[in-house]
Amino acid sequence: MDLRIGLVGFGAAARRAALAWTCLPLACDESHARLVAVSVNDDREAEAARRSGFELVFTDPDDLIANAEVDALDVAAPLADRAGILRSAMAAGKHIFCDPLLAEDARDSAEIAALSARCPGMKQAGGFARHIPAVAWAKTHWSVDMGDLAHITLVVAIPSVGTPASGPLEEIGADALDLVTWLADDVSEVVAVLEPCTPDGRGSAGEGARAMLTFASGAAGSLILRRDPSISEPVFQFEATWACGAIRYDLDRPNTLQVRDETRAGWTEAPCAPPLGIGPIAFAQAASRAAFVRSIRQAAKPVPSFHDALRLQAIVGALNASIDEGAWRKVEL
Repeated sequence: MDLRIGLVGFGAAARRAALAWTCLPLACDESHARLVAVSVNDDREAEAARRSGFELVFTDPDDLIANAEVDALDVAAPLADRAGILRSAMAAGKHIFCDPLLAEDARDSAEIAALSARCPGMKQAGGFARHIPAVAWAKTHWSVDMGDLAHITLVVAIPSVGTPASGPLEEIGADALDLVTWLADDVSEVVAVLEPCTPDGRGSAGEGARAMLTFASGAAGSLILRRDPSISEPVFQFEATWACGAIRYDLDRPNTLQVRDETRAGWTEAPCAPPLGIGPIAFAQAASRAAFVRSIRQAAKPVPSFHDALRLQAIVGALNASIDEGAWRKVEL
């Protein structure tokens, strides 16, 4: 029997989530889940949701959460609304997939993570960036055999449309930090600044953040995060240097990872295309949800868990404190 999924939200994040569930059978050979329900904000969105094929449409998320025909929830609501939704969903015993930040406030996130251990159902905190084919290839083939990591750089930019509901660290940073900590190690200290990235240097819609990180292993890293009104497609670039080599990737060349090691002169290319011509970001969004479905069907602990999300919340909190104070901050995990 298919797992019946309810989507909480109808904004940009929810549209990406809906596309991911639609791509599930194509991207991951996972056909045991079906998106059947959605919670929207008003009657206009409700009509659009019905035209899109949703069987069940609600204007109150509590009605969606309480519906017995829904087995699991994908919470793609704004950050400010997540804490209440997650508490209600756990009280109802639903399986939950949610973006990496569970709430705006670290205390709320800690309470939700503690509650998740006492409530039935599987809970997964995002993790889509781990499934980008180039990232997964790097983790599998290189990070073990190339010695200690020396430095990692990650650049992420998304098109900016309308008024953002949260800052770039919250909107983009959690997934970026999940990626670098998964490839590297826990972050121990951070320093960050906000910077405009609009073409004329004005306007909050073009807000960005630049950060430097040190890891518990002794490695260093840098993040550049941008919400940019001048672009129409996302930007994703990373480069990692180990003792015995390096890798780099650019979404402009989506199916190729560049590799350099001590046995070769210059850079060589490793194929890392997702199956069936699906773009790597759409594939990763679908693959993270496929992992969630498998954890439910196999009664296995989802990765990353809600407790893993607390590590990311602590790093984002330290970055925001660094921006306010203009100084390095330790990450209190």
